[in-house]
Parts: sequence; structure tokens; C-alpha cells
Amino acid sequence: MYAVGLPFFTLVRITVPAFYAVKDTRTPAIVSIFSVAVNIFLCFQLRDDYGFVGLALAASIAGIANLTALTFLLRKRVSFEGNREVTTSGIKILLAASIMALAIWTAREYLINGILAGHLHRLVELLLLLAIGLLVYLGLCYLLGIEEWRNLSKGFLKRLRGR
Repeated sequence: MYAVGLPFFTLVRITVPAFYAVKDTRTPAIVSIFSVAVNIFLCFQLRDDYGFVGLALAASIAGIANLTALTFLLRKRVSFEGNREVTTSGIKILLAASIMALAIWTAREYLINGILAGHLHRLVELLLLLAIGLLVYLGLCYLLGIEEWRNLSKGFLKRLRGR
């Protein structure tokens, strides 16, 4: 259940400095207090039915509430001109990452578990899944025309050629 909240916890760590950039340290502090209150409330609500899993879920939901409130308040304060390009790129990256996850799961379930056995099973499995995931993700980034990928690959090719 903690894994559910990881993306939100990470995005909070990115969003809070945006408030600091506009010299607003008060808003993130108030939202954080709100988030802690949500967490405490949900801990009491979920602990009896779900035990320690409920406590982890409460933390994740509080993280989602924290990011939602921060994002809403930040959008009211800061203009996001050119936001369409960032949103489009983010959606493409999310699509590529989702398909990559599906490819890794499929490879593990139907290819690797049936082929590999023995002591090195886990290491070989990890390396194969990493290679499959990387190839699928980078291929999708290329096919979807993600500009960040094009910039990264151009820079990599320049360094590889020594220019």
C-alpha cells in the first residue's frame, strides 16, 4: 500500500520548491498539517479492518491529498503557459512506461519463469527483465516522438562520436 503513494510523495517533493520559488513557505506548511491530519484520521479508520496494511494505505491517501491540495493552490498562484506540451509529453511517457511494465510482466510470466531454473535464476531474470523493459520503453519513446528522448539520444550520439 505504500507503493500506491510513492509517485505522489515524489511529486510533493517537486511541487513544494515551486512555492519556495515564489517566496511562499506558509502554504506548503499548512497543507502539510492538513495532510498529517488526514493521515491520522485515516489511520484510526482503517487500522481495525486492515491492520498494518490500512496504516500504509492511510499514508498513501494522505500523500495523494497533499499533492492534490498543493497542485490546486499552485495553479491558482502561478501561470502555466505552455503547459499543453508538458502535459502531452507526460502522457506519452506514462503510456510508454505502462506498456513497458506490461511487457516486463508478460515476459516474466510467460517466457522467463518457464525457461530459467537454478541458482542464478533471479540474477538472470532481473537482467533479462531490465533489458526487455529498457528496449520496450526506449522504443516506445522513439515511436511516440517524445522530444526529451530525441534530445537525450542526440546528446548521447554526439558523445559517442566524440564531438
